[in-house]
Amino acid sequence: MHERQDTEFVFGRNALLTYLERMLSDAEEDDQSDASSDLPEVVKVFIAEGLERDSRLQKIDQASRRLRLPVAVCDKRKLDMMLGRDARHQGVAGQLSAVKQLDLREFLEKLKGGKRDLEGNPVVVLLDGIEDPHNLGAIVRVAEASGAKAVLVPQRRSAQVSGTVGKVSAGALAFIPIVKVHNLVNAIEELKKQGFWVAGLDVRDGQDLFSSDLMRPLAIAVGAEGKGLSRLVSEHCDFNVKIPMLGRTESLNASVACGIVLFEVVRQKLSLKT
Repeated sequence: MHERQDTEFVFGRNALLTYLERMLSDAEEDDQSDASSDLPEVVKVFIAEGLERDSRLQKIDQASRRLRLPVAVCDKRKLDMMLGRDARHQGVAGQLSAVKQLDLREFLEKLKGGKRDLEGNPVVVLLDGIEDPHNLGAIVRVAEASGAKAVLVPQRRSAQVSGTVGKVSAGALAFIPIVKVHNLVNAIEELKKQGFWVAGLDVRDGQDLFSSDLMRPLAIAVGAEGKGLSRLVSEHCDFNVKIPMLGRTESLNASVACGIVLFEVVRQKLSLKT
C-alpha cells in the first residue's frame, strides 16, 4: 500500500455530505475495520462566503461540528483556485486525507480474510483504457451501488481519482476502494489464481449476457467506448459477454454498459433467494 502525496478534494454538496455521513456512521459504530481504514476521510471543510443555506449545507455544517473538523469560510475565488475553474463545487469542498491505495494482493488478502475460498461470489470491476474522469466516476457509482468490492484501475492510460471523479460518483467513492494495478494482464492472471473468473465486456464478440451464468467470483473487464477491450486483455479473459441491442446504435457508454452487466449479476443473485 502507498499513499498519494497530492492534495485531493471532494467537492459538491451531495458528494461532500456523503463522505461526512459515512464518517459519522463509522464513528458511531466505532468501525475500525480494515475496509473502512482504506477509505479517505475529510480532514478540513471549505465553505464559500454568502451561500444560500439549503438543507444540505445545514447538514454539512452540523456533521462538520460533530466530527470536530476545521471549517474555513472563504471567498468563492479561493475555491476556484484550489479546485480549478471548471469544478462545479457549489461553494463547498472537503480536503481529503492522503488516499491509501491498495495493490491487488493486499486487496485480495483483505477480501479473503485469511479464508481459502471466496465467499458470496464477490465482484470487482477492471477498467481498460477509461480515460474520461466522468466515465470513471459514473462507473464507481454504479459499481458501489451494485455491491462490487473494488474498482481496479491501471496506472497508465486511465483516468485517476480526482475531485471530479468523486463528484460524478455522487459520493460513492467514499465507500468503495480503488485498487491500482501496474499491468492489466498480470492483474487478470492474479485474479484467476485467487479464484476469480474474468468476464470481458465485448460488443462485437461474446455470449449473450442474459444467458450467461455469472454466479461465481467475477471480475468484469470494461473497455473504453468505441475502442473496447485491448486485444491482450480480451484474450486473457475466461469468457466474453455482449449486451444484446435491438436498435441501430452500435455501442453504449462504458459506464452504462458496465451498469447493465453489474445489475444482471445482482438480478441473478436475488433470483437465488426467491
